[in-house]
Formats: sequence, structure tokens, C-alpha cells
Amino acid sequence: MGQKFIPHIIIWDEVCTVPRPILETFLAWLEQRGVQVICCSDQGQPPPIAGKMPHDWLREHVVYYEETEVDHRAKEDALKALKRAIRLQLDNVQCQEMRKALPECLGWEQFVAQWSPVDIILTSRQKVRDKAQELLFHRHKEHCPDTPVLLLYHPKDSRKQNIMVSIPGTDRKEELVLNDIVEVTIEAVEQAIVSHKPATGVSAMRSQSIPPRASQSATHRRSGSLMTTSSGQTSPTSLSLGSSTCASSNG
Repeated sequence: MGQKFIPHIIIWDEVCTVPRPILETFLAWLEQRGVQVICCSDQGQPPPIAGKMPHDWLREHVVYYEETEVDHRAKEDALKALKRAIRLQLDNVQCQEMRKALPECLGWEQFVAQWSPVDIILTSRQKVRDKAQELLFHRHKEHCPDTPVLLLYHPKDSRKQNIMVSIPGTDRKEELVLNDIVEVTIEAVEQAIVSHKPATGVSAMRSQSIPPRASQSATHRRSGSLMTTSSGQTSPTSLSLGSSTCASSNG
């Protein structure tokens, strides 16, 4: 590392997945070089494979620490309340709360009627994903055919950056890096998913409106921590992507 350029500010995401001894070593090394580190993570996620989760240790050593509970993913107050109720709870408690909430969930008809192209739909099972995808493709084409779909460039091999990528539904190519966003038609996205062509969407680009691949349940989308380590002065920093935690530390 000593032979490479080290920036003055480093943003370290998912830091709670790093074992504490390893994190301490890296932060001490960076502190010696006057690097400010912003650590983002969620202490509610699974702990590191080996070693202790570093969240509590970071919270005790930070220069600045903040927790925010703003949820930018859930649209309904009932869903926001459910997410707060199950966060950081044991599995059996989460299951009990989910069972209480399920009877009040909207049916497919109401769900599709309230959906708009700016919504991000997450599913936990392929069968549910396929049904949601079929219904929402149909509604998109029927009610807002001129509204483009946002595609997020997310190749399986993250080394494939700064390369020319074919844009679905067009004859053009663009030089893209990880998480670049392009706009395409709904027909192009549908064709890309059906054809499963890596160059046109399924593995190389993901739909931001209707993700071809399911993530976790919509009730447990995003929460986390933001912590900052610095050997010098630091200014308060906040992150508001879902329920999150923020902090600053001296390493």
C-alpha cells in the first residue's frame, strides 16, 4: 500500500462486516498518514465471518457519531412502523411481527394500481419477482409508455469499468463505470430480460425501476451506520439512505 496513492478522504462502506482486529490495523495505518475515513454500515446486518463486530468499538472511539432513522425506501407509514419494530430483534420476534402485518398487506390489484415507475420493487422469492415483473411491465407500457426506465450498470465482474457497453434498445455504446445510470425504454428492458443477453442488461445492467434480480424483502431494505475516523479536524457528516447511523472516529 505504501507505493500507491492514498486519498485524503476514504469512504469505507459495510465496515461492520470487517473483523475488529483487521479494522483497527487499517485505521491505525491510515491515521498515521493523516487520512480521514468515513465508515458506513449497519450493525443490524450479519456479523463478520470471524472476529468481533467493530460497531461498538468504533462508537466509543469516534470523534463524531450520529444515528438517523429516516427511511427513504418505505412509502407507507405501516411499513415504516413494521421495519422499526423488527430492526435488531431476534428472528422469532421478526417472524411474529411479520405474521401480524401480512393480513393487512395490499393485494396485487391495489399494489399495481399504486405503483409508479419511480418506485423500486424488491422481492424475496423468484416466483413473486416474476409475477411482479410481469404485472408492472404491463402497467408501465399501458399507463406510462414514454417514461424511461433507469438502468444501473452493475457487472458481475466489477473490474469491467471504463469500457464501452451496449445500451439496450439502441445502437449506441457508452463508456460506463460501476453504478452509472442510463435511461432506456421499457421495451428494451423487457427484451433484455427475456433474451438474457449479458451485454444488454441482465447481468451487466440492472433495472432501477423493476430490478431483474430480487434482493431481500421490502420490509428490511436499508439501515446502517456512518462513522468517520480522522486524525485531524472533521466536520459533521450525515447519510440518509434508509435508517442509518453516523459517526466520526480517531481510529
